[in-house]
Amino acid sequence: MPEMTDVGGTTLSTDDNGGWLAEQAWFDPPLSQGTGGGVSALFERPDWQQGINVPGGEGKRLTPDIAAVADPFTGVQIVFNQQLIVGGGTSLAAPVWAGMAALMNEYVLDHGGSLIGDLNPLLYHIAEGTPLPAFRDITLGGNAVANAGPGYDLVTGLGTPNVENLAQNILVTQKVVG
Repeated sequence: MPEMTDVGGTTLSTDDNGGWLAEQAWFDPPLSQGTGGGVSALFERPDWQQGINVPGGEGKRLTPDIAAVADPFTGVQIVFNQQLIVGGGTSLAAPVWAGMAALMNEYVLDHGGSLIGDLNPLLYHIAEGTPLPAFRDITLGGNAVANAGPGYDLVTGLGTPNVENLAQNILVTQKVVG
């Protein structure tokens, strides 16, 4: 569905305190796992993706839109059956983005904005240039279809979020654009 926000996956490296060190596209060929992405064979390219130029993507919906940590070896700690485990996959990255969107909605509402609503047009508008950098551009790694690279790519989309900056940019965009 063109309206859905498609989430790609990354491998994340952090320091002992959880601070970001490095990130690359998640791909594990021996396990046949990794981030998805590519050009839709069914859906036309939505207006908010018109400015993106990728080889073979003429006129069709591009995925993913954004990314989050998904590598099960560097993923998110989860308590399951009273055991601490590390989870991953883009099936985890998508709900991570849903949670971040809920927090951004709360921030925007608390600061005089309105509910975010349709997120994709905002993401692409903000990626074109706003006061604060909202995305960490993932330029390393790849999947079976493409390689990550500068700007939008068919592996990690616009990149991973700086949630604080993204929320502030959404608020500014709402006040300027309306």
